[in-house]
Amino acid sequence: IDRAITLRGRGGVIDGGGRGTLVRISAAYARVEGLTMRASGVDAVASDSCIYVEPGAKGAVVEHNDLHACGYGIWVHRTWYVRVAQNHVRGRPDLAEADRGNGIHLFDGSHLSVVHNVVEGARDGIYVAATDDSDISHNRTNRLRYGIHYMFSLRNTVRSNESSDNLGGIALMSSRDLVVEDNRSDRNRRFGLLFRDGQACVVRRNSATG
Repeated sequence: IDRAITLRGRGGVIDGGGRGTLVRISAAYARVEGLTMRASGVDAVASDSCIYVEPGAKGAVVEHNDLHACGYGIWVHRTWYVRVAQNHVRGRPDLAEADRGNGIHLFDGSHLSVVHNVVEGARDGIYVAATDDSDISHNRTNRLRYGIHYMFSLRNTVRSNESSDNLGGIALMSSRDLVVEDNRSDRNRRFGLLFRDGQACVVRRNSATG
């Protein structure tokens, strides 16, 4: 998608047949909504995804999509003000954990909004790397390695998420100035909420058990 259009589903399925990435968004302010997609490729080096938001696609919107058997579900790469909302992402639980992609993968972005999504059966549910000033709220993640996994990110809000039945619930690593509140993390095998090398974070009113 290289123009600021809306691609909206009205029935039918986009089936990738297990090859490559299904939809790439390169245009600023493009929208992809209401689609059913399945069977992207699973090449992690090639970042095979059901939806890939490329650098420069500022303000893109990805919402109300149903994504099945994705390598990576939704990958947002080096862009700003993207909204990812109310999607249901299912990975490839038939693959070994190391061979799966993440459900929602954020890399080197800012001012992103990732809200009200459901992610299951991927590697990590929501993976946040080098991403700043963003909102990760009201998401549900289960049957994963980590429900939410932060690395090297600044000034984000992590609020009212639910992470259950994973190896670990919420892992916050090498990040600072996060607000982490009102999250629930339970029935995870190793930990509910893990901080490592974080600084100046506000953590309050979370329910985190194993």
